[in-house]
Amino acid sequence: MSVHKNLTGNRLLFLFFCFILSLTLVGCLESPRVRRKAPRDVMNEKRWFVYDNPNHPKSKMFLAELDGYDFESATRRHTARAYKEYLDYHFDGKYVRRARYLWEQLMYQEALASKEPGALEAFLKRFPEGWFRQPSNVDLQKSEYEALGEKDDVSSYRAFIAKYKKARSEWTEAATQRLERLLLDAAKASGDVLDLERFVFDNPLSSYLPEAKDALRAARFRQAIRSEIEADWKAFIRRFKGSKEAALMQQRMEARALEGAERSGRVAALEQFLERYPASVHKGRILSSINSMARDRNRQVHRWVRVENAEVEVFRKPRCKSCRSYLRAHGTLHNADPDFSFDVGLQVELTRNGKKCCRTRHWLRGLRPGESRSFSFPIRGKSPRRGSPAPRYEFEVISGSAYRNPQEERVMEIEGLGGRGKGPQSDRFAPVRVPDLN
Repeated sequence: MSVHKNLTGNRLLFLFFCFILSLTLVGCLESPRVRRKAPRDVMNEKRWFVYDNPNHPKSKMFLAELDGYDFESATRRHTARAYKEYLDYHFDGKYVRRARYLWEQLMYQEALASKEPGALEAFLKRFPEGWFRQPSNVDLQKSEYEALGEKDDVSSYRAFIAKYKKARSEWTEAATQRLERLLLDAAKASGDVLDLERFVFDNPLSSYLPEAKDALRAARFRQAIRSEIEADWKAFIRRFKGSKEAALMQQRMEARALEGAERSGRVAALEQFLERYPASVHKGRILSSINSMARDRNRQVHRWVRVENAEVEVFRKPRCKSCRSYLRAHGTLHNADPDFSFDVGLQVELTRNGKKCCRTRHWLRGLRPGESRSFSFPIRGKSPRRGSPAPRYEFEVISGSAYRNPQEERVMEIEGLGGRGKGPQSDRFAPVRVPDLN
């Protein structure tokens, strides 16, 4: 009987153990069904997106959403640390003035409640120009500020700020921020450069100052683009150096300078363009054009260098009866090219009895752009008889070597290049005094 009872007890123990094990397994199997996935933190994702992509177009929109969300979160917590975190992250946010006031208020209350000696003095050193330096009637200001929302105009906010100028509070700061917003919106809507300049000058501590400077830069850019004066373009680039608009203006100046240089047809203007814009994308094309123009001068030198007033005469030194007379060629050689200097080879050939003879060559070096230089040289051959007429002749420019000589050139004034030397003449009014009739 005892053995049978022991077996029955072991069976019961085994069955109980299996029952517990089955409950455990069933609970483990059902646990994934009960477990829920943690909700997504959308605002935190937006915060990381702004951190990773500060210049993305969506970042401004996300920052505006985070601004309201973080300020609401700070007001729920309503601690000095919460407002300080908001100010550190949203230093130019929509609620920055109210958050700064509430942060200072809580710090002031902590300083008053603190039993440490010098706590209030430390607070005043930290906030020397704070709201709590002098007591103010905050409740009255709050009611008047809420009433201003019905009119929501510039004059009402200015009157409110002037009334409580010596009793600053979060409401005077909120009114100041709303006034700045209205003034900036009006200036941006008008597009007047002077209004935007006034806002930037009158509100140097405004949280909207970056937005105002962007609007001012855009308005100045539109004004400079409409202007056809090069001085206005340069003034814009100097003032807004490094901005996207300054780069666009620089490109406009470069395009206008290239257009003027090519339209002038002057090699000097093209070289001056490369000197002003050495990294231009048109550099290779311009250098190739200059080389082609130099080769063209060498091949067709007679097109640019002309012989003027040339003649051959029988010449004998005066007061010298023993000196033989000889033939001499003289005239003027004119360089019509405004950019290249030339070393020129000149040839004269006589014609006697229908045959050419006595070919003589003469070289002139360094004929500057636009220069007219006289020449005179004897013609080889037999000396003519005394009293005989000069033979027929032919003058010809047979060779020429063109080269650049910037020291001798006259550079035109071209828009976008500045220009060296004197530009083309322009009409000027010079009053002349009329003599007295008496």
